[in-house]
Amino acid sequence: MKCPICKETDLTPVMTRNGVLVDYCPRCEGVWLDRGEIYYFTKSPKYLRWRIKEGLKKSKLSRKLNPHTRTPLTELPLRGEKLFIYYCLKTGGIWIDKEELEKMLGVKDFFLRIEIDKNTYPTEPTPHKTAEVHLPNLALTSGVTLFLLYGLLSLVLITLVNLGYLTSNLALILGISIV
Repeated sequence: MKCPICKETDLTPVMTRNGVLVDYCPRCEGVWLDRGEIYYFTKSPKYLRWRIKEGLKKSKLSRKLNPHTRTPLTELPLRGEKLFIYYCLKTGGIWIDKEELEKMLGVKDFFLRIEIDKNTYPTEPTPHKTAEVHLPNLALTSGVTLFLLYGLLSLVLITLVNLGYLTSNLALILGISIV
């Protein structure tokens, strides 16, 4: 995903102080929030939902593009003409510029706080790599599982013979047929 402002920089997943993983641009320090993630940063989600709904009435198309779909984002006022976010009508994603994040932190009684934990992201963007998957030894795990299952079957059959519910010959035939 490319940054809506830098257009060349890849967004990096980082943690916020709330423990939410968001996409962050290390160059311009903006934040991309997927659908619904913004509500993790408020104590009043209903109020924020109302603010976004009211802001949509006064919104206008911007030049910034959604990092996923590359469609234009809508500039949406959240707090009069003092605070703006960029909203995607199609996906519900939100872009917040560094300046807007700072404005949010500067207002003590504001309902929205997004703080990036500076200790959780690398100093330089890392290239996108495919994840390496380490599978356990399938033959070993399957063998151990089958051994334990047959052991459990043997234990049940021996118990039934000792309690007198089965004869030893019948238990042997039943065990062989199940195996």
